[in-house]
Amino acid sequence: PLSMARQGLSVTASYNAAFVAALDSIRAPTVLVWSPGDPRVPFAASRTYLDAIRGSRLVTAPAGAGHDLLADSLGSARIICDLVQHVTGVTP
Repeated sequence: PLSMARQGLSVTASYNAAFVAALDSIRAPTVLVWSPGDPRVPFAASRTYLDAIRGSRLVTAPAGAGHDLLADSLGSARIICDLVQHVTGVTP
């Protein structure tokens, strides 16, 4: 809830040192979906998250997806298929 309140005031304010430190405590299987065309959060930042969350994987969304990955339903379907393949090893 504290993070959500901060995001309401300023999204970037919630991504502080405590947030970054908490990433190391994630134990659930984690897949990051990131677009190289994201104008808000550079694609290079995905490396930081991959390093911080043990065993996490990256699915690269099309560059045209930008920041709002779910705005395009066809693009979203492709992302979900890539995600399923990444997690299960099965091509949908």
